[in-house]
Amino acid sequence: MRLPQWQPLRQLRCCTSRSSATGVVQRDRFGSTSERSRRLLDQLELQLEKLEGNAAEADVEPAPPGDLRPGSSRTKPVCGPLPAHLPRERVVVPGPTVCPCCSGRLVKLG
Repeated sequence: MRLPQWQPLRQLRCCTSRSSATGVVQRDRFGSTSERSRRLLDQLELQLEKLEGNAAEADVEPAPPGDLRPGSSRTKPVCGPLPAHLPRERVVVPGPTVCPCCSGRLVKLG
């Protein structure tokens, strides 16, 4: 039995479409973009878990309004103020009057 002339062409088209579909699936599964998309999905899942955890904590225990979060409390400064008997001097340093680039005279604006 002999196939009509168009039958081998039809089989060839079918095989070609299958191989191209297989290639697309393999690229999606094993290509470099699949690795990147997998990493992005993993990161999104982690962020979602964090948000769900934060939402659960917020629902369980609201923080008192005046209380600072742990770890963010301010520490007292190591150095104290200067003693009162030391003299206080106010020193005013004049600003530059000459341009450092072109040695031109500076003029006050405004």
